[in-house]
Amino acid sequence: MSATQDERLRAEIPVRQRRVKEEMARRGIDVLILTGQASFEYFTGYRSMFWASTTRPFYAVIVPEQSRSTIIVHQSEQRSTEYDVGGSEFVFYQLFLEDGLRTLLATVSRMAPAARQIALDYGDDLFGRGSLMLSDLRDLPRRPELVEGDELIWSVRAIKSDYEIEMKRRACHIAPQSFFAALKDLKLGQTEKEFARAIMINMLARGADSIDFLPTRFAKSKFAYLRPPSEKRLESDDFIWVDMGCVFNGYHSDLNRIAKAGKTNEAERSAYRFVRELTIELARRVRPGMACPDIVKEFERLWTPGAFGQPFAGSARIGHGSGIGLTEPPSIMQSSAEVIQAGMILHLEPKIETDTGVFQVEEVFVVRENGVEFLSELSPTELPSLTS
Repeated sequence: MSATQDERLRAEIPVRQRRVKEEMARRGIDVLILTGQASFEYFTGYRSMFWASTTRPFYAVIVPEQSRSTIIVHQSEQRSTEYDVGGSEFVFYQLFLEDGLRTLLATVSRMAPAARQIALDYGDDLFGRGSLMLSDLRDLPRRPELVEGDELIWSVRAIKSDYEIEMKRRACHIAPQSFFAALKDLKLGQTEKEFARAIMINMLARGADSIDFLPTRFAKSKFAYLRPPSEKRLESDDFIWVDMGCVFNGYHSDLNRIAKAGKTNEAERSAYRFVRELTIELARRVRPGMACPDIVKEFERLWTPGAFGQPFAGSARIGHGSGIGLTEPPSIMQSSAEVIQAGMILHLEPKIETDTGVFQVEEVFVVRENGVEFLSELSPTELPSLTS
């Protein structure tokens, strides 16, 4: 019998903690405190739906000398801890934020009284649920230095295991399949909200656990890409643009697909083919050891400004990483110094916006030692339309 997802995750957690402890030792960090949901769940495996509340914080404390991580949660979580897959020690507090912080300080003082450097999950691409009261950590016996833990955390989270790649692949199959299934039933006059709801229903039917990112646009120009779906009704010759962040076992899809509500003309078909072929060819050129500016240079070689002008928003960022976060490092842009490594999951999403439409097909792949492996079916070779 094959292992369940919980059993596979249970095997992942010790590996993740070993890797982060090795990085802590290398960087001279005595304690890592996790306050944001993504890194908390990544390193401990403990999940709760009560992250929806900000009054009862969750904390995880990792100390290299300790065999287990320590999780600090509200006492209302006590029964839920029986389902923990990470083998953590649990410490409970009774009241709300202030009591949680007091318990955190007491726990760190007990676990690492001689700590000199404490890292918090703050910094680039991290949004830890911090508080100014965390500065009280400086009152521990050795007056430790507080540092941002972003480089430490991303050095571990950026490289995906086989388990993570499989979870991501499942999410990335659900998303486009759901888009095209809903597209078959889309009719003129339906609203963005109705189409988004149809996509969600298809995603859930295909195994998604949740959908937390689904901007859906019907327009001919001036697309407000990140607004929630509206009451705007689909009109003839509108372009249909959707970005899909469904979640499978904690991993996001983040895939974009487009279509047209009407017959396509040659200029539109040409623009679609161009951006699709560019995106796929650019992905195939990615190799471990390339810096992000190297990928941007390859993008600039493939771009044809005479035919299509400049890419939407320039080429400030043409792609990014992802995993349990919708977007994660690295940022594929000229100003990024990050180096691509085998095991990273990357998204490429260059975009053309014209006066009459938008052309973009986001593709997702894992970087291997000798090439890349796409994690979903590639976008259709021709621009989809409601008449085709």
